[in-house]
Amino acid sequence: VAKYVESALPQLDTIETMLANNVPLEEIRTAVDNLRKETDSLNTILDPVMLCIEETIETMYGYPDQLTSILAGIIKQRTVLQGQLGYAENREKAAKKKYYMLIALGPFGLAGLAAATAAYLSIKKEVNGYKSEISALNSQIDSLNIMITA
Repeated sequence: VAKYVESALPQLDTIETMLANNVPLEEIRTAVDNLRKETDSLNTILDPVMLCIEETIETMYGYPDQLTSILAGIIKQRTVLQGQLGYAENREKAAKKKYYMLIALGPFGLAGLAAATAAYLSIKKEVNGYKSEISALNSQIDSLNIMITA
C-alpha cells in the first residue's frame, strides 16, 4: 500500500498538471487509465485481506453470544455440583456424628469404629472433590465473565 501511495501521488500530480496545461484529453485519459490499472491490482490484493478482516470482526462480535451459552452451561454444572455437595455434606455430618457416638461407647463401639472411620473419610474425600470442582468452575465463570465484558 505504501508503494502504491508513493507512485500514485506523483501520478495524480502529473494528471493535475496535465489538466491545468490543457493537455489533449487522450493523453490525460491514458494517464488516468494507467493509475486505474495500478489501483485495480492493489484492490485485487486488498479485497481478500479486507474480507478476512470483516469476517474476523463478525466472528469477534459473535464470541460474546457463544461465550454466554458456554457460561450458562458451566453455571448449570456448578448448580448441580452445589446440590451434590450439600447432600454429601449432610452425609458427612451424619457419619461424623456416628463416629463420635461410637467413640462415646468406648470398648463397645470399637467394632463399628473402624468401619465408621473409613466411611467418614470416604465421604470427606467426596465433599472435598465437589468443593474442588466448584472452585474450578467458579474460576472458569470469572474468566468467561471477563471475556464477555471485554
